Amino acid sequence: MAAAAPAALGGTQCQAFASSTCISPRRIPAAHCEATRQRRQARSVRHAPCGLPWRHLHCNGSLHHSNQQLCKDRRRPSSVACASAAAAPGAGGSDAAAADASWFSRVVLPLALVLLVCNMDRICLSVAILPMAQQFGWPATVQGLIQSAFLWGYTATQLLGGHLADKFGGRAVIGFGVAWFSIASLLLPAALSPSVAAAGMTLPAVLLARMCVGLGEGVALPSMSNMVAAHVPASAKARALGMSFTGFHSGNLVGLVLSPLILMRFGWQALFYTFGLLGLPLLAVWLAVAPAPNRTAADATQHKHADGLSSSSSSSSSSSGGSRGEAVSVWKLLSHRATWAII
Repeated sequence: MAAAAPAALGGTQCQAFASSTCISPRRIPAAHCEATRQRRQARSVRHAPCGLPWRHLHCNGSLHHSNQQLCKDRRRPSSVACASAAAAPGAGGSDAAAADASWFSRVVLPLALVLLVCNMDRICLSVAILPMAQQFGWPATVQGLIQSAFLWGYTATQLLGGHLADKFGGRAVIGFGVAWFSIASLLLPAALSPSVAAAGMTLPAVLLARMCVGLGEGVALPSMSNMVAAHVPASAKARALGMSFTGFHSGNLVGLVLSPLILMRFGWQALFYTFGLLGLPLLAVWLAVAPAPNRTAADATQHKHADGLSSSSSSSSSSSGGSRGEAVSVWKLLSHRATWAII
């Protein structure tokens, strides 16, 4: 019966797959074979690299025989594909060069400046604490308590800063942090005013002011990671982080060099006023230069990542229990030894 089918139907159908022989027991019009050939040719032109031979399967659909029909296997480069491949790098070259220039000037350099001022505000108390202790009669235990207050706030906003940066973008979170720690630095001399001392609230007010400085600066590093991840190409992320951390550590150097000079000439109050006022132009530059988060691209990336996790979870559900697609909580992250090894 299988042998009688070709004779009953008469003709063949060309199926342009990997082999060059087209065999079919059915009669199909020549137009179908021509359409198949065109589709295969279009796909090969789209995916083949320039200058390399690839398969173009051409079927002579005008022949109708009940036996096998031979498809011609031709190898030839396509001028259309070569032109497209040659035009693509040229068209994207200027965009790539512009992107390389923009991520440094709009992301890395502003981040380095922000982290520079952050550490200058942080380090100035280490220089000012000596004349302050002499003026207010603070023992060594009180001096250590005041200096530790910064870390109370700094530690408290590390996880919070990362969460807020993921939700609202690093640009907004860093801008809020700069405004916050600059205002807190400006208010610290007010915490040592005679009116506060008369109320017996000098030490709590100083501790609160320094803790607020730490709260504002604690969001800087998590937001920096968010900015680099969102706006720097993958091939330059490590370099961008290194440049940003250079600004971070340079703040210690610049702050320790400038603080004694300002202290000897204008007094310890001028340290907090000077470094606090630096936050105002810094905030203006940051908001003018730093790129806003691309929510469309971020959402598309999250959906793509979620789809990848879902497909991975479904494919390995028999071996892993289908738990790969679940969201990772903070507590689950802290339950792993690798997390504590990094900490």
